[in-house]
Amino acid sequence: MAFAASAKSLRPMPIIKVILFDLGNVVLDLDIEGSFQKLGIQEDWQYFSKHPLHLAFEKGMMSEEDFIAKVIAGFGLKLSDNEFVSAWNSMIRGTLTGIVPLLDSIPPHIQVHALTNTNSLHMSHYLQFPGFERFDGFFASHKMACRKPEEEIYSRVMEQLGLLPEEILFFDDLEENIQVAKQMGFHAYRVFRSPEEIQKILKTHIEV
Repeated sequence: MAFAASAKSLRPMPIIKVILFDLGNVVLDLDIEGSFQKLGIQEDWQYFSKHPLHLAFEKGMMSEEDFIAKVIAGFGLKLSDNEFVSAWNSMIRGTLTGIVPLLDSIPPHIQVHALTNTNSLHMSHYLQFPGFERFDGFFASHKMACRKPEEEIYSRVMEQLGLLPEEILFFDDLEENIQVAKQMGFHAYRVFRSPEEIQKILKTHIEV
C-alpha cells in the first residue's frame, strides 16, 4: 500500500503549455450596473449582451463609430460620443485584487493568453491596467469574427497555438463557455472573481 501511494504521488502532472484566461470577472473587475446607469440604458446586461448591435460589435462586424451612433439612437441616450465612450469604458474598473501576483507566479515557460468576448473600445481601455504585460497574446472575439461559446473560436485557438486541447488550461466565469471547452478537450474551470481559486487550481496542473 505504501508503494502504491508513493507511485501515485509520483504520477506526472498533465503537460500544460498554455493558460487561457477569460477577462471579465476572471482578470478584470467589472461594474456593469454602474456603467449602464451612466449610459442611461434601462435594459439589463442579459438583454443588452444578446442584442444584435452588441453581438455585431463583439464580432468586429461594426465600426466603433457605427456602434456608438446606433446605440445612442436605438436606446434614446442623451450623450455625446465622448460621453458614451467614457461611460461604456467605466464598465471595467481595473484588474481584480490579487490577479497581478498570480500572473507573475506563472512560470515563464508557460504561455499566458486571453480568450475573451470583447470589443475594440474596451480592449483599448483595459490594456493600460497592470498585469497585461504577462500576456503573450489575445484571442479576442472582435478580431476573430467569432465568440464564445461557438466551437469555432476554440478550434481556432488550438490551430493558432499549434497545441492539443489537453495542453491548454482555461478559466472562464460562464458555465456555457466552460462546457464547450471541456467538450473540446480543454482543462476548463469556472471561476468568478477569485484569484485565490485560480491559484488552487493552478497548483493541481503546474508547479508554481
